[in-house]
Amino acid sequence: MKVSVSIAAFNAAAFVKAAVDSILQQSLRDIEVIVVDDGSTDRTAAFLAEYRDPRLRVVTLPANCGIATAHNVAMACAAGDYFAVMDADDVALPDRLRIQAQFLDDHADVHIMGARIIRTQADITTEIDRPQHPLSDGEIKANLLLLNGSALIHPTMMARLSFLRAQHWRYPPPPRGRVGIDHEFWIECVARGAVFRAIPDVVLRKRRHGANVTLFNNDPATAALKSISRAKLLGLYYPDLTGREIRALAALLDPGNPAMNVIEVCQALVVGEKAHGCEVSYYGESKPHLQAMIAAAMNRYLAPLAGLART
Repeated sequence: MKVSVSIAAFNAAAFVKAAVDSILQQSLRDIEVIVVDDGSTDRTAAFLAEYRDPRLRVVTLPANCGIATAHNVAMACAAGDYFAVMDADDVALPDRLRIQAQFLDDHADVHIMGARIIRTQADITTEIDRPQHPLSDGEIKANLLLLNGSALIHPTMMARLSFLRAQHWRYPPPPRGRVGIDHEFWIECVARGAVFRAIPDVVLRKRRHGANVTLFNNDPATAALKSISRAKLLGLYYPDLTGREIRALAALLDPGNPAMNVIEVCQALVVGEKAHGCEVSYYGESKPHLQAMIAAAMNRYLAPLAGLART
């Protein structure tokens, strides 16, 4: 089997049929669709029970365990060469799986890939925008540091199942696995030597509505978890920095970080200057891209300091 598609569905009755139909109607027919009903209490299960396509398998969890657990269950069941992710409220374009599977067939060195999307209103037809995410391995890995969804679009991900199983890697469990599972998953894949790529093809219409999980990612607890993830990634990219320097650089790069005092800012700027001079890439990350990010972060603090010096 070529592709196993994982769809995690929790109270997705309003959208799940459109999502499942868009996968079952793909031009690539050699697929299986694993829908994990994550303890839904609405009519999600009833809609899924209407299907008679043998390529569709529904796994029902006894309670709402979170999207990470749902995808892990699908991954454990998967029989395809490639493991693709799909959100229960999005719609895949007809050639999505064929285009992505062909890319992985043609690029044996790539372990994880993504593609581009059309972001829409809840009606799936009204276009909002077409985000231009990076395509190269180095820039994707650099953008992971931002932890803002600008590296890859998770529901366009397709990965080599053999790589994930060889690394014994799964999505992180709760509590980290309820939001932000994509970044934590990819950071660990970076640490395990994964090569990333993305293609410029638009393969998905991504629905924006009030119940999107990613809309809840700005609470203080999630911000604290992002800080931990950012420091983990910086430790990979800058192994010569000390733990204290890593934390200072992580604070410097956090756009949502509360105001630091003057001493903390000065310490962070010194570390930023040190990191800015590191040109060796240890995991394929683009150091020029990272240097630009660090320079931009430093400039956010340098201007206020200059004003302070004039007073």
